Parts: sequence; structure tokens; C-alpha cells
Amino acid sequence: MAAIPYNHRDVLAQPALWWWRAFALGVVLVAGCAGPVSVARVDPLKQFDQLTDGRISADALTADTRGFLQAHALEHAWESDPGALLRELDRQTLATPERERLRVLMELCCVQAEKEGATSELGSRLSLACVVYAYRYLFDASFGAPLALQDPRTRRAYELYNRALTAYLQRKQATDTHYHRGVQLPLLNGALEVNDRQSDLVWDLTRCDTFKLACEYNGKRRA
Repeated sequence: MAAIPYNHRDVLAQPALWWWRAFALGVVLVAGCAGPVSVARVDPLKQFDQLTDGRISADALTADTRGFLQAHALEHAWESDPGALLRELDRQTLATPERERLRVLMELCCVQAEKEGATSELGSRLSLACVVYAYRYLFDASFGAPLALQDPRTRRAYELYNRALTAYLQRKQATDTHYHRGVQLPLLNGALEVNDRQSDLVWDLTRCDTFKLACEYNGKRRA
């Protein structure tokens, strides 16, 4: 297994801070419904589109990201070989941490992951890479002081984190992926290792047969 870029073991030393609590918040065990409530299946990404007014789209990049590509003469590289461009931007960010490049990386990864399709292994890698980039953008001091909560870039990082994590879990539902201690989850370059499992749920996760993403369902109280 390739070395983990950005020394993720140090940055994410307690996966509960990002993975398992996010996992616990993002999924719900479906064991049945009590009372007059109906549940309908929905597309989580369409839900995100409604919540974010279409600010995140596989069809369009933000003006800031397009400006970055233009300023660095990377438009042709993005159109012709996006995978190679993303790996090179990842390498550059590992060598020289830069917040703006990291912001571009997480957006491009999210966009390209959705272009790859629901069954693509590369799409899974890109979605998880976006999660890691967004986490580092928000919390990693090596990229400078955190931005203010009201900064639009902060809000977008949270949006990308949530969208990419949902997409990743959706993709992995069909592969029977188990997130046990020591498992290595492939990224764009290298892998992310799960060092521990921690959950705020009152029951033991190992006793659960299956999980469903809460954002895949809409609940409605019936009259």
C-alpha cells in the first residue's frame, strides 16, 4: 500500500472526530416505523442540490475554481486528463501546503467523482479524497489559521464534506465494505487507515446487520 499522503494518521488520529461520528450522524438503522408515518426513497445528491441551490454540480465549476485553472494554465489538463491533474495537485499540496490549492482540489474531486458514476472505484477514491481535503481545509493548522464560520468558503467546505461523504457511503453500500480497525480505504494517492471505531449510538455497532443512509429517505406524517 502506498504511503498515506499528508500524514493522515496524524491529522485524523481519532477517526471519531470525522469518520465514525459523521457516519453515525449520516446513517440510521431502519428497524420499522411506529405511528402514522410514511417513508419515501429519494436521491441524496438531489437533496443536496436543493439545500445548496445547485452551488455544487458535476456540470459546472465555481468561478473561483475556474479562475484558478485559468491563472495556472490548467484548463486543458482538466478537460483532457482530470485524474492526472488531480494527482499532480495532490502531490504539490503534499510538498507545499496551500489553502487555495486545497480548496480547488476538494471541489475538483467532488465534481469528477460524480462524473465517474455510481459504480466507479475511481469515483469512490475521489469522494473519500474530497472528504479528507475538506476536513484538512477546515481544521488543519498547517494550511493556516481556520477561516471564520461565516466565510462562504467555510460553508462550501462543509457542503463538499457532507456531499462527498454521502456519495462515498452510497457507493460502498453495494460492496459490503467493513470499517474495522486497521482497514485501509483507498484515496486518490495512497490510503486512509482507520485506527479506531467510536460511535455515539447507544447500541453496539457490531450487532447491527445493516445501515441505511438517512438522507436517502424522506419521512412524512400521514393525516
